[in-house]
Amino acid sequence: MYRIIVVDDEMLAIKRFEHIVQKENRVKLVESFSDGLEALEYIKDNTIDIAFLDIEMPEINGLELANRMLEVDPYINIMFVTAYDQYALDAFKAHAIGYMLKPLDIEAFTEQINQFSKTKEPRKLKSGTSTGTTDTKKLIVRFLGQSLCYDEASPNTPISFRTAKAFELFALLVHHYKTPLSKFTILDTLFPDADYEKANKLFYVSCSYLRSAFSKLNYPDMLIRDNDNYRINTDILDCDYISLVDSESKLSSLSADELASLASYCNGEYLMGKSFDWSIETKAYIETLTRKLLLALSDKYSTEDKPIEAISTLEKYIMTDPYNEEVITKLVKLLVTNNQLAKARIIYSTYESKLQNEYGLDPNPAIKKLLK
Repeated sequence: MYRIIVVDDEMLAIKRFEHIVQKENRVKLVESFSDGLEALEYIKDNTIDIAFLDIEMPEINGLELANRMLEVDPYINIMFVTAYDQYALDAFKAHAIGYMLKPLDIEAFTEQINQFSKTKEPRKLKSGTSTGTTDTKKLIVRFLGQSLCYDEASPNTPISFRTAKAFELFALLVHHYKTPLSKFTILDTLFPDADYEKANKLFYVSCSYLRSAFSKLNYPDMLIRDNDNYRINTDILDCDYISLVDSESKLSSLSADELASLASYCNGEYLMGKSFDWSIETKAYIETLTRKLLLALSDKYSTEDKPIEAISTLEKYIMTDPYNEEVITKLVKLLVTNNQLAKARIIYSTYESKLQNEYGLDPNPAIKKLLK
């Protein structure tokens, strides 16, 4: 059942709306408001599928209220109910899904619900709402070695963000998943060369594209606005970057299986192929963290007497850092100990060649002695 609200400064119009809604069993009118600002506060803590708004109201007109509602809740749907037809174009510019003229009748209302129900399911209620249900599905986000985002039920169908800036906005908010970002910080980061009015417009367009992309997959409240700060709802994400960063402080306490699961994410550079200025330092950080993880996993395998797994992990390490003498030594020693002398010689020879070609240096003689 769709949860709806109505906002109108005329009590007679609200009463008529309430009477009509009673005849439509697919909707539930949860609140009626004669004050738009009260409605704005209400949707901050309550999940609403459709807000039915009058346009001409004294405190705040319906067009402005619609824009502010979408800032608070990017997934709410707006329907205008007004006595004036000259606002139709402005209404749809405000991302309205429909426009009905007063006096409202049941046929017009039912037709709007018919059209809405063809593309939208009732939203999941926000956490803490007693009648809500828990949606366990996840949005998969992969930022290491690739930049992919897809519904876990459709791994071969990446989400289309429509524009590069919409994707960058999403990536930026995931990047700062621990701290919400103010709108002004986002504008300065994504649109540094644009004046405020243009940057603000581009920002809201990008928010709209994100809202549209996630709504199609029925992910509730992915983009969250707290006052004038924005964040991504990480509760419904399965993100390699977040998992890796959150693991840093506890690598030594994780099991081999847990470390191996994290290592499976390490498939290349952070946001590979994306030249976002704000991600440059993090690329280096993720590379360092990946190496720490692989060393921790290799040590864990060695402790558990799993030399084949330890060797494989160190081989993955030297793909990211082929000049690390300590790791090369450890790998060669493991190979020799486990009767893989031929492979140990190939590893050493490759290391020797790269070191000489790149730096004009010879390997530590102690490594070569391990091969005898």
